[in-house]
Amino acid sequence: VLLVDSFTPRGTQNECGNGSSGVSEVNARRYDAYGAYNYLSGQAFVKAERIGVLGWSHGASSTMATMDVANIAGGVKPFKAAVAFYPGCAAALQRAKYQLNAPLLLLAGGNDDWTPADRCQSLQTAVLARQPQARFELETFGGAYHGFDGTAPVTERSGIPNGRRHGTVTVGGDPAAREAAFAKLAAWLDAPHP
Repeated sequence: VLLVDSFTPRGTQNECGNGSSGVSEVNARRYDAYGAYNYLSGQAFVKAERIGVLGWSHGASSTMATMDVANIAGGVKPFKAAVAFYPGCAAALQRAKYQLNAPLLLLAGGNDDWTPADRCQSLQTAVLARQPQARFELETFGGAYHGFDGTAPVTERSGIPNGRRHGTVTVGGDPAAREAAFAKLAAWLDAPHP
């Protein structure tokens, strides 16, 4: 695993609740992902054709931007597959021509009021209408909130500019959803992706 820090070099710690600190998932972080790919693919111990990309929340939205055909320079499709935990699907949904350049798995909480799963469902429907052959899976965990794969207790968090309930969202772990999501993640990464 190569963990990319998109924030510290840009003078911030995270995007959660900041509104916009200038670290765009579309215009900054996807390039970090491509840079990571270039680094990894040059390592003798790495099979470049097997590199995938994985992200959570803002990083998941970055993963989705990385998977958009329109964002691939020169038609190069570096990543074999991608996984996005509770992404914000609104930006991709607004792109009328969003198309996948590799298989994508979205894992979402059914009760997520920060990055709602219904937008991801709409995006999946739109993409599969444009690309019927695409491997685009969405797994929604009923009753789970944003951060369901963590171990923190469920709590409300205020001061979130895009929070659905007047700046308040619900976050926290869900043991059953976490276990199911990690099993799905392992199966997805082990699966042969054309």
